[in-house]
Amino acid sequence: MKEASHKQSDLKREMEFSKMHSDVLFLKGLRTGTATLSVRLMEPGYENVEPAFVTLTITEPFVVIP
Repeated sequence: MKEASHKQSDLKREMEFSKMHSDVLFLKGLRTGTATLSVRLMEPGYENVEPAFVTLTITEPFVVIP
């Protein structure tokens, strides 16, 4: 998120710099095509939770800002 062009709250910026993770996801489509996005929980106790996968189809470069 350091390269993002949107305004980030002070708290979320502080979390990022302290190597913590937030619930915010920033996506930027650089070129057209498909991409598979996968996420998994990194918190202790969730090691057995399978990652989730989503296939994105990019028809035009875009930026998703929550």
